[in-house]
Amino acid sequence: MKLAALIAPETSQQIEELYKAYLTLEQQEQALLSIMSVIYKPIALNKLDQLVELLIGRSFLKGVKRDYRLSVQRTEQLIKKQLLRASKDGLQLNILLSNRLAFEIEQLATQQQYSGQSKRLEIIYAAEHLVPLNHFHSGHTIDVDKHRMVRDFYYLGDIEGVEQILAFNKNPQVVDHQKNRILVELFFLPFDFARFTKLSNALQYQAFATLFRLFQQAGENCQYPIELLEKVCELCPDRMSSNYNQACWHLLAEQYVYQMRFRDFQHVLDENDSSSYALQLKGAFSFLTGKNGQAIDQFKQALI
Repeated sequence: MKLAALIAPETSQQIEELYKAYLTLEQQEQALLSIMSVIYKPIALNKLDQLVELLIGRSFLKGVKRDYRLSVQRTEQLIKKQLLRASKDGLQLNILLSNRLAFEIEQLATQQQYSGQSKRLEIIYAAEHLVPLNHFHSGHTIDVDKHRMVRDFYYLGDIEGVEQILAFNKNPQVVDHQKNRILVELFFLPFDFARFTKLSNALQYQAFATLFRLFQQAGENCQYPIELLEKVCELCPDRMSSNYNQACWHLLAEQYVYQMRFRDFQHVLDENDSSSYALQLKGAFSFLTGKNGQAIDQFKQALI
């Protein structure tokens, strides 16, 4: 299933159903899935066994290696329950459950008392021995590794590190949607308004810009993303406030143009806004409302 199809008003309910299934597992299986929420990348069963052995050897996990070993039959059962998915690269936690378990990593049963962040770091360090990020070993970072790095920094609370990895273009209309895909996974599965609005304006905008592109590419109705963006924008409508997210308001106006919601477009876009993004939007609005001469002038101004 495409990522865009997973993002809907009922996403939270779907995650809760998966979480209930997770809670029925034995403690060792819960531990494996929690570890996989940190690893993020697909991992082969033999590598997972080695990782468990390493974590036990470090006096991190409780018990012995055989307690955590997944048989082929048990693996198939976890896949049938939709907790895991299998690919040619190995096993991976269901993307809908990944964030929930990552946020609850402090509940992972360990031999000693660790903070949630310390548990995360122990798993990250151990994983580097077995499923390393290519960036550190070959000088080349593929998307899944870069996405894992973003997840690591985000869950460790290093938002500045997240933005450094993603290296946003100064022009808000230049968006690397493939690289930013991880933001959609992090922030919209599910969407948590309170948590999201604590992010920087740049992260909020880049996440939404990528979300809309994914919906458009998949041919999905954009009404739900628009409703989310409206809610975020309405939190700070004051254009004079330092918290005002101009790029998000521009993005909202752009969606209104696409949907021919011209009255809403005029309401949200400042008529005195002379930025390139705003002038392009005004040009599109003028063209779609039959004011071709005005549209040409606005597009020309946007290029200056």
